[in-house]
Amino acid sequence: EHPRPTAASNAYVRVFFDIEDKSLGDSEALWGRQLTRETVQVDNIPLLVFGVSMGDVVHVAQEDRHLRFAGVAERGGHSTYRVMLESADDDSVQEQLRAILVMGCGYEQLTSRFVALDVPPEVNVLKVYALLERGLEEGAWTFEEGHCGHPVDAESRS
Repeated sequence: EHPRPTAASNAYVRVFFDIEDKSLGDSEALWGRQLTRETVQVDNIPLLVFGVSMGDVVHVAQEDRHLRFAGVAERGGHSTYRVMLESADDDSVQEQLRAILVMGCGYEQLTSRFVALDVPPEVNVLKVYALLERGLEEGAWTFEEGHCGHPVDAESRS
């Protein structure tokens, strides 16, 4: 358990995460709330980073004048999916995406065709995943999982 943030430590900071696909750059900076000197709670949706989601508490290390990701301290229960739309102008594709968003998911856009989805803990990730798969089957988009923070087991699938 991490201590509650104080007014002094509740500042918004940027944390730099290395990204795997170097054609997209070396790192992605995510905003978060500084909880302690060594921990930050991620407060935006990762667009390029794998293995972390909004709400996760991460360890950070000071590197030069930046904070650098040093590991996950505590999971926040969110899941992240990246969706690459086949067409940003197709109304049916936009309607399929809206069906996911109205379930309570958040999103950030890198481009008009590249969207990162945040699935909060209270949203049924299996229903979201089913809609993502349907969009894939219908040719509306491709997608990948950045991180699944929801508990998913055989019992939750029934």
